[in-house]
Amino acid sequence: MPFDVYDQTGKLETISFFRLDQGKMYALQPDSKTYFEIPVNKEFTSLEDLAKDMMGAKFDTSREKQGTEEVNGYEAEKFKVTMNVEIMGQKTTMTHTEWLAPEFAPLPVRAENPQDRSIVEMRNVKTGAQDDALFEIPEGYNKDTSLEEMMKNAGQAEQ
Repeated sequence: MPFDVYDQTGKLETISFFRLDQGKMYALQPDSKTYFEIPVNKEFTSLEDLAKDMMGAKFDTSREKQGTEEVNGYEAEKFKVTMNVEIMGQKTTMTHTEWLAPEFAPLPVRAENPQDRSIVEMRNVKTGAQDDALFEIPEGYNKDTSLEEMMKNAGQAEQ
């Protein structure tokens, strides 16, 4: 499933897709024409699993069901999620709300984070057979060797 991330103005920031057959997630930065490979567990069951794979993070997560709501045409269970996180020796507690629809689990169809006032939502979902080109690195993209390098390149491309 490829997914795009847009900033608040509607500008495309990142294109990501999973290649579970390769055990990887790819994050592409269109502005800098760079990409980064992130190893992922082929059997991940939550977003926390992805963060563990990407950053070696440790999570103690609790979910409190808050009901069921429709999100963009999908029936989804709403959860308040509290995470005690340790990343690179730093500990923090984060709380957010996520809506999980069976069609997309373990990825939420919507997530709201009150700390940074962000909302992530699945929109314009197209089910069925997808063009194989959606799951390949476009010609002319260069591979970054680290997530830090990708973020640095993305910042330089915006200037």
